Amino acid sequence: MTKDKIAVFGQGYVGLPLALSFAMRGFFVYGVDIDKSLVQELKNGYTNHLESYQGKSIQTILQEELDSTRYQPTLDCESSLSDVNNIVVTVGAPVYNGQVDYEPIKKVSKEIGKNLKKDDLVLFRSTVVPGTTEGIVREILERESGFTAGVDFDLAYSSERIAEGKAFHEFSDMPTLVAGVTDKSRIRSEELLKTLFNDGGKIVSSPSIEAVELSKVFENLSRDVNIAMVNEFSSICEQLGLDIHHVIDLANTHHRVNLLRPGPGVGGFCIPNAYYYLLPKAKEVGASIEMSATARKINDNRPLQVVNRIEEKLLEAGKDIENCKIAVLGLAMKDYSSDHRLSPALEVVRSLQKRTKQVSCYDPEVKSDVIPGQVNSLHDCVKDAHALVFLTRQDEFDNLDYGNIRDQMVANPHPPFILDTKGALSRKGITENGMSYVLM
Repeated sequence: MTKDKIAVFGQGYVGLPLALSFAMRGFFVYGVDIDKSLVQELKNGYTNHLESYQGKSIQTILQEELDSTRYQPTLDCESSLSDVNNIVVTVGAPVYNGQVDYEPIKKVSKEIGKNLKKDDLVLFRSTVVPGTTEGIVREILERESGFTAGVDFDLAYSSERIAEGKAFHEFSDMPTLVAGVTDKSRIRSEELLKTLFNDGGKIVSSPSIEAVELSKVFENLSRDVNIAMVNEFSSICEQLGLDIHHVIDLANTHHRVNLLRPGPGVGGFCIPNAYYYLLPKAKEVGASIEMSATARKINDNRPLQVVNRIEEKLLEAGKDIENCKIAVLGLAMKDYSSDHRLSPALEVVRSLQKRTKQVSCYDPEVKSDVIPGQVNSLHDCVKDAHALVFLTRQDEFDNLDYGNIRDQMVANPHPPFILDTKGALSRKGITENGMSYVLM
């Protein structure tokens, strides 16, 4: 057993690129997960992640690290832990109906605790309710192992700050926050994480694990509030007949202004869940977080506003949505992603399906069994549609043939329209090809 061996628990959108990042730097890495099909796919060199680093796709990196034997996907927690002293956990705490589910974190903590050895390092990199690492995680690890954190083993927390599509780059260049139960735990974690850095990377230390946990929640929640604000601004601009993206471009010329962009809602596990990670702590201390709650409601309601806008435009053309086919482009939770978790696009589709049985949707990067109505080509999606709603950018959508789309859609008795929720399409290209462009 050497210091150059690591077990990374969770091989999803954070854990896989993290494990491969360590492997690329010479570590032997066990990529541990409980999903049998996922582990088998990884062993076969397959992942649908849209990541790249230094000109190589994540698929190429995965195969290279499998071939080198530095990366080993596995279901075997016990054997992996017996062979390493460094344990990194990326398993998250999902939110269901506004309630944080601690079970995945409790289960992984229990498995690690049962197999913990003296002098092991356990480093959590999950977004959690502040207090989780030193509360739930520490208690389980100590109970199951019989050891004491900071004495017999090291325990630390480092917030995960990556954006999907930029994971490899941001592991190596994004400032990394670290705190430990002791200075020794923190320093040991810092030394491990520094191995990932390029010249731009740096460690920012904190004496408080809870402060680092809370800062991560604040980071995500600030984006939720910013997006809710620009979603409201977009409604004002729509009524004034102004392009919200042009207005934002103007406002952002101010050096202290950084407005984000409106869209069909907010998806993924990070931003939509941030409010629910903060809420238990706010209740515990009796603090009000009304603005955060309002922002979450605004963004949750955005998919329904998109559907209402579609129905409104159809009515203006004398059409009943119940008798119309609606084409949906983009199902991922963000642009240029294969991740559909908590995607607002799926909520748009579900709401549309309550108003018409004729809904087709297409995303070349999202697997085809995510939601009823998915088709496998752009042609099948737009054929015979009365309206098209654009929800997520993908490479295939960057250069759309608007003439071909018009030829496939229903043009009588009124021309079809395209509703652009991202400001990503060409107004000129759409209108010059005889369709109506609607920006939301």
